[in-house]
Parts: sequence; C-alpha cells; structure tokens
Amino acid sequence: MYLVHLTFLHPHRKYLPDGLREMVERTAESGEGLEHVSVHRRSDTDPTIGLFLRSRSLRDAEHTAARIWHRTVETYPELLEYQLFRCEAPLIDDILP
Repeated sequence: MYLVHLTFLHPHRKYLPDGLREMVERTAESGEGLEHVSVHRRSDTDPTIGLFLRSRSLRDAEHTAARIWHRTVETYPELLEYQLFRCEAPLIDDILP
C-alpha cells in the first residue's frame, strides 16, 4: 500500500471543494486499488489530497493516482481550476530517534 499526495496550484490558494473525496472515489476504477482518499484542508499550504493505493510499486501508484485525478477532472470540469503540479509519495523527516 502506498500513500500518494496530489498537490495543486490554485490562483487563489482556495480550499478544495466539498465532496471532492466522493468525486475521486466515484471516478476510480475497481482495478486501480484505491483504498482511501484524504482531503487536506489547511489554508497555509497548497491544496493537497492523499490517495492510499494498493499497488506493485511506488511508480505504479504515482501513475495510477495521476490517472485517477485526470479522469476526475474530465468527469467534474469544475475542478479544472486546480492544476496538478506534484504527484508523489510524501517524505517523512525525523522518524528515527
């Protein structure tokens, strides 16, 4: 299982829309391994969502996450204003003592 963060540019650093989690879940296909969608609602960072994906590799998970997002935008054109600029597994600092 991999966590992939999708981070977006938005001209007004606007919050991600209500219902985004459901939009992404509805457009993911059954064989893509999507387990969970987490919408980050912080105003001090660029809009970000996290996709938890069952996948054979990190590379596959990142490509699947991007594919799911592009399909979501095709289905919900109101999301076009959110420009995807990063699709990657987050790095965790200072996890060891």
